[in-house]
Amino acid sequence: ERRRVDGMAMVKWTMQESARTLGTRTIAGPRARHRRYKKRTVVRAQEEDKEREGNALALDKETLETLRNQVFGFDTYFVTGYEQYPGKGVLFKGNLRGNADVTYRKLKERLKEAVGNEYTLFLLVDKEKKPTVVVFPNESLVEEQGPVPEAASCAIFAACTLATTLNASGLALPILGGGVEGAPLSAVLPGALSLLFVYAAHEFGHFQAAAKLKKELALPLFVPFQQLGSLGTITRIKSILETREELFEIAIAGPLYGFAASFLTLAVGLAISKASGQGVPVQAAEFQDSLLVGTLGKILFGPQLEADQFVLLNPIAVAGWAGMVINAINAIPVGETDGGRLSFAMWGRQRNSVISNGSLLLLGVTGILSDLALYWFLFVSFLQRGPIKPQQNEISELTKAQGLQAAGILMLALLVLLPFPFLLTSQVTGGIPASM
Repeated sequence: ERRRVDGMAMVKWTMQESARTLGTRTIAGPRARHRRYKKRTVVRAQEEDKEREGNALALDKETLETLRNQVFGFDTYFVTGYEQYPGKGVLFKGNLRGNADVTYRKLKERLKEAVGNEYTLFLLVDKEKKPTVVVFPNESLVEEQGPVPEAASCAIFAACTLATTLNASGLALPILGGGVEGAPLSAVLPGALSLLFVYAAHEFGHFQAAAKLKKELALPLFVPFQQLGSLGTITRIKSILETREELFEIAIAGPLYGFAASFLTLAVGLAISKASGQGVPVQAAEFQDSLLVGTLGKILFGPQLEADQFVLLNPIAVAGWAGMVINAINAIPVGETDGGRLSFAMWGRQRNSVISNGSLLLLGVTGILSDLALYWFLFVSFLQRGPIKPQQNEISELTKAQGLQAAGILMLALLVLLPFPFLLTSQVTGGIPASM
């Protein structure tokens, strides 16, 4: 009887377990299978997205994992994810560890060891002001040749600038009009050559600084301007710069050399004007337009300015004055001009964007009253708006000495462009010297 009872209990237990097992499979089985299917689908979709990103960027999955595992690390930049970046790049999100300059150099060395020289790494700041790393295949960074050869376009614009410079100096070319009627070439050459000297000095500064850093610049594209001869040049930086310091060195060299050449030309011209008493007649009120030139005029021609008389300026002095103005407007922190690049080097991409847009707006408003401001506003808006090409390490900042140099260039530009605060003469008409 005991065996019979035990047997029945065993059968009952077996039936209960079977029922419980069958019930679980019947009720919970489809839900569990659905959850497992959904999870596999999400994982597969994520892998397919990453694979599509890799194909779109010409970076396969293996290369991406190599970059993530061998280049980055806890001691440099801890990666939390990556995504597509405009221009066939890969943006690696994460956290920067340690000093930016040291970290950048470690990442650069590890990148070369892991994948050779096929990729270029950029340490940037995103819109949320967080450090981020972007890696580009080198083939995607090669600039495409335009429809017109660079040398041909530069030669055409240089010839046009030579014509406007001669015309502004008084040659009165029929095709352009203006200038001093019937001025012989011998009378025009001193001023024209002086302006060309200022242009050459400015560009020499850029190319000398670039050569020192072993960087390549494009040929300068001169921008002709009838009133001054030229508005300067468009000089692209063809090489990829490593730091904001390199951008600073190239950008500041042009204004430094240009201002030095302009001031030297202006000083020589004023000295000749004072000694000879001959030259281009300039209204005394026109010295009111520049704080720097007005101060020099007050020192040299005080009685004539106060009496509202014409001042005879040697063409070399007028060319030096024009050169000061050209270098000053190029030093305004806006767009991709020298001043815009200096502002970028000092403040970084985001703060420079605010400064540049503010300066452009101010130029537009000032253009209501000033033709020169209006021309410069249009020139920057259509030809030099930017953006500035990224440097490989945009996080490291300039030294205090470099910041003071950049501030000095901006102050010098303000001295040239701001009007003289006191009346130099009893009648103020304003304007640019008639010969310019």
